[in-house]
Order: sequence, then structure tokens, then C-alpha cells
Amino acid sequence: MKKILFSVAIVLALAASAMGQPLTVTVTGSGISGPGVYTMSDFTIDGNGNVALTVTAPSSSGALALGLNVTTLPAGTQNVAYDTAVTMSATGGTAPYTYSCSGASSTVTGITASASGTLCTISGTPTSTGTYTVNFAVTDSTTPTAATNTSSIIFTVSATPSPTPTPTPTPTGGVTPIPVGVHISASINASPAENEYSFTLTAASSEVIVYESTGDWKTEQDLYVSTVGQPVCSGVQPARPVFSNVNDTNNQTVYVPGSYLAGTYFYVTVCNRSGTTGKYSIYWSTN
Repeated sequence: MKKILFSVAIVLALAASAMGQPLTVTVTGSGISGPGVYTMSDFTIDGNGNVALTVTAPSSSGALALGLNVTTLPAGTQNVAYDTAVTMSATGGTAPYTYSCSGASSTVTGITASASGTLCTISGTPTSTGTYTVNFAVTDSTTPTAATNTSSIIFTVSATPSPTPTPTPTPTGGVTPIPVGVHISASINASPAENEYSFTLTAASSEVIVYESTGDWKTEQDLYVSTVGQPVCSGVQPARPVFSNVNDTNNQTVYVPGSYLAGTYFYVTVCNRSGTTGKYSIYWSTN
């Protein structure tokens, strides 16, 4: 099969006319609606130089429609990588088809949408929240004017959820809570040789400091702090980390660095190292 433009037939007619040879071009066939590219199935030339062309228009199976393999897109989370793909398809119109997609948002940044063949990939790490629109399109090969059909899907990017605070356990018997900003005075005996305390952060903090002192007697005991279980004076300590300032004769202060949420629970144990009775004061603060 050969393809011929109407304009070519007109050029033939003009050329023949210029040479003093009148030429009549007759075009017949199905689906002829105007200038365009048609498939020539037959042609004849009679003795007078008249040309008869038989052509067929490209087949079309109705209006062009765009199909997507999904109707929704997963939601995104701020500062969390996003990666999903949508397969596009088309029916009707005139093949072959050309697919495209693009993304748009007035608030969300960090995500892009691009097409490769029939696949639209939406990916990136959103740095802000809001709604993001993905626009899909297909264009067919209808001539002289191609048909286009479009579709859109909107998804939401939400803020990064706050971490869940460590659940506050119920203190066991003998564990004394220490309110923020309160100094608790206590005494410690040779037996039992440990006093147990606990406190809960009222606000997030990058460091927690536990103080224990009363004159020189502070050199006679050790101070332990943990967020995973009650420290002990002898035996196996709870799972690390356990922060302490053991055998420090100058200062009985324990610094607990890190990043702690409001509601984080701390365990504190004072251990009698000398085996004699003494008094002390204990309190805590955030940095």
C-alpha cells in the first residue's frame, strides 16, 4: 500500500496544466472528509491522462478515551520518599498514541511526575504539605487534527507524625516520684543500700541532668539514671544505656544526653557505697 497526500494530486494537476495537458484527478474511497493522509489502494490513468485514485482513510474506533490502571494515588508524608507509578492506556481514536503526564501543586514541593511510554512515575521527597495533582494525557494520530483526552488524580501530602512518647510505666513500690523543680531530701542506710526514684519529662529536651548532693556525703554514694529500667546497686543492670557518675569524689551529677520527648520516663537509683547512714538531696532539670 502507498500513501499519497491530496496536495500531491493537486500538484500533478497543476503540472499537467502548465504543460498544456489538462488533467482530471478523481478521488474515491471510504472515510474521505478532507485533506489528510490516506492509503492508496488503486489508481488508473485513461488515454486522456485523467487519473482516478482509490484511497482509504485510517480506521478509527470511536472517540478517543484515556484509561488509567488506578483511580486513586497513595497519600504522601512530608520528608518521606514517595514513589509510585500509573499505567496509561487508550481506546478509540487513531493509533498510535502518545502519552504524557505532569504534576502541579501550589504548596507541595519535592515531587515530580514524568512519563516514559505508557508509564507515569510520580516520585520525590515532599518537603511541604498540601495537595498534589497529577495530570495525565493521551494524544492520537488523527489527521489533520489529533484528538486529546485527559484525566487527573489528586493526592494529599500530610505532615510528618510526631514520634510516640515512651509509655509511662507505673512505679513499683518504694519508687519515689520527683516532680520537676522539686528537691527531695532523703537518707540512705546501710541496708537497704539503695533508694529508687522516677520522674517524667513535662517537655521535650535534648539533655536531662540529675543532681544529688549534701555536703561531702555525696562522695559516699553512686548515682545511676536510665530510661529503660530501674538501675540496681548490685547485680545485672537493666539494658543499656545506664548513665552514672560512679566514684566521683567531686560531683555527683549525671548528664543524660539525647533527644527526649515530653512524657519520657526516667529511672533513678542512689546507691550507698560506704555502708554508713547519710543524707542527701536529689532533683533533676532539663538543659
